[in-house]
Amino acid sequence: MQITFQRSGGLFPGLDVSGTVDLSDENHAVLKSGNYTSAVSPNDARTLRETLAGAKTKQLSGDLRHPGRQGADRYQYDVKVKTASGATQAFTIGDGDLDPAVASLPGIKTLADWIKSHAQEIVKNRPK
Repeated sequence: MQITFQRSGGLFPGLDVSGTVDLSDENHAVLKSGNYTSAVSPNDARTLRETLAGAKTKQLSGDLRHPGRQGADRYQYDVKVKTASGATQAFTIGDGDLDPAVASLPGIKTLADWIKSHAQEIVKNRPK
């Protein structure tokens, strides 16, 4: 299983960031972005796997941002999930609230928060 994300937008240009989380190895998950590599904790990896395994993939599709609550200068995260079977699902989240239709899905907020916080971690640790 693999999660790829691309963050764009924001107040200042040049803060775009992308990352890929490889969850295929049960014992060793890794987040990569360019020269940045970080081990994903076993707890986080398990949470991400469980969230994606329990999600109704048809609901994790398209724009999942809350309509009307996306302001200018907010980040947008385009996410693609590739399952172990090779199926892919693409969706968009943002800095604001999730669409109420998906906000109550088990783990979706956890997944969204994880992606946002790790995108920020990549920015903080990229070479200057």
